[in-house]
Amino acid sequence: MPQVNYKPAAKRLELTTALDVHGHNYNSQADASKKLNSIVLKSQGVNLPASFAIGCLRGDTLMLSPLDEALQMRPQLGHLDDMKKAVKDEDMMDEEEKKPTYVTVITGKHIWAYTSQQSNLRCDQPCCDHISRLTL
Repeated sequence: MPQVNYKPAAKRLELTTALDVHGHNYNSQADASKKLNSIVLKSQGVNLPASFAIGCLRGDTLMLSPLDEALQMRPQLGHLDDMKKAVKDEDMMDEEEKKPTYVTVITGKHIWAYTSQQSNLRCDQPCCDHISRLTL
């Protein structure tokens, strides 16, 4: 059963309806996270370039009613935003795993610093400009 929300002051209509999951246009082989059982349609006002009416024929009588407003129903793709956010969250977790590793090695009068972003050991003493290549 479709669910309808209407806001008369804003002239907005929202319709949530079930999809035909047994139809030939439904991809039943998709991942469960990508399958939809329902779709949300939201209205957008349309400018009418002319006057329109709706007619109803009852017996020999034609009843005409003028149209004051026309609404175009458009699908809302919030599920795509949710999937994009999930991918972004995964990427952020991967970034956290790629944080640089800092190593300090003290030998005699030298204090060597290494980060995983660079492959050189660098002496951090102000009086020294030694650089050594680190072999892992």
